[in-house]
Amino acid sequence: MDKTHLQNEFIVLRSSGMLLKDIAEKLNISTKTAERWNKQPEIQDQIKAIKERNLEELKKNYEIDQAERIKILTATVKQIDDAINEKTLQNLSANSLLTLKLKYLKELREEENIF
Repeated sequence: MDKTHLQNEFIVLRSSGMLLKDIAEKLNISTKTAERWNKQPEIQDQIKAIKERNLEELKKNYEIDQAERIKILTATVKQIDDAINEKTLQNLSANSLLTLKLKYLKELREEENIF
């Protein structure tokens, strides 16, 4: 592998949080070389940029997951409401249904207040 390719691999591995000694071993370079590359401003900038992109992707995925959880919780609350109105949710008492509704509404509020 040429130096540019090794440095690119170094950047990817380092941005994933891998330790310098482990990167050096994986890329078959000396730990001193890994330490020297890690100190180079242009490499640090590239590592930082990858980490920032990864963080943004995680945030985006979390928001999607949160929206899906809110949708599921809302649907469940609607089912509970329907069951309360018909009192047919597997023979639960109205008291039990109201308790379930309060629990789900609380969880829904907590989900909506995360961001």
